[in-house]
Amino acid sequence: MTTTPAKTQLVDWLELSRPEHLLSAISNSWLLVLLSVHIEPVSHQNEALMQMPIGVRLLLATLIPAGLGIFGIGFNDVLDLKHDRTFRPASPLAAGRVSVRTASLLSVGCLLVALGATTLLGPLSQFLCVITAGAILFFNICGKFLPATGLISMGLIRVLTMFICVPRMGFAWPACMTMAHIIICMALVYAIQGRRPRMRGHDLGQLAAGTLFWTVLLVLFMVMRQAALLHDHPKVWVGPLTALGVFVLVSVIYLRKRLPDLRARRQTAQRFGQLAMLWLIVYDVSWMLSLGQITDAGLLFVVGLIAVGIATFVTVKRQLVIASVDYRVSDA
Repeated sequence: MTTTPAKTQLVDWLELSRPEHLLSAISNSWLLVLLSVHIEPVSHQNEALMQMPIGVRLLLATLIPAGLGIFGIGFNDVLDLKHDRTFRPASPLAAGRVSVRTASLLSVGCLLVALGATTLLGPLSQFLCVITAGAILFFNICGKFLPATGLISMGLIRVLTMFICVPRMGFAWPACMTMAHIIICMALVYAIQGRRPRMRGHDLGQLAAGTLFWTVLLVLFMVMRQAALLHDHPKVWVGPLTALGVFVLVSVIYLRKRLPDLRARRQTAQRFGQLAMLWLIVYDVSWMLSLGQITDAGLLFVVGLIAVGIATFVTVKRQLVIASVDYRVSDA
């Protein structure tokens, strides 16, 4: 019997975890935890969280999104195993490099870790964590098969995850921006890849209406909490809007090139999806820079560097595996 080298197993687990999704979720959670210290009144803060040292706060803001993220990704890959064996034969589960049993146990274990971490944050955080886990189940079981519903669910799951550590926080603009970014960018990825069912006119209408509905709801929430405007921080939008402008420019340049075939479109969509998810960390850094919090911006920047490094490493290794599979198939 042959054994898989430890280095290869590490690559498989990193690929399975979707580092651009996982680390951007951690960065988003860190952002709200750090923002709650700088801009939120005491009445909006999570008292249990504020009594902890900053290192413990960030640890919890890592364990919760990571646990929920791995739970969702692992559960998704187990359910999609038959599909992946046909269309993604080089993926860790489809290729048999990671067993279904191990992936299932890891998913459940990570969910339990996330739920356990919220017990330190109070009942409201626990409730949000359970709701988020339910939303993840909904997405994986049926939501992802409905284009508009699935894309909106992705954005809402990220919003819920961001608020678990700070459920009373009134300033929701970063979450609102993150939600819209995920929905729009993942819709582009969906369309470029030519996924089925194809998005039709009514799907686009539902997507626009759903995004507008939840955005308005978040804005009304901020108005009720008197947190829609930060009069003490008039430059708070400078960084995020600059980051948004740069992303739009980069996206237009990248997506303008002509794609000769379906495989090229899927590769382009995959890379654009990675860029879009990693760019969420750029937004997080920009919020902190706009508030003049250089140290916190530096922490988030380090998370971004780690995310880019791991995502690049996994992408290169994945391409080598795919090339190897293609070579063996053509040789046979």
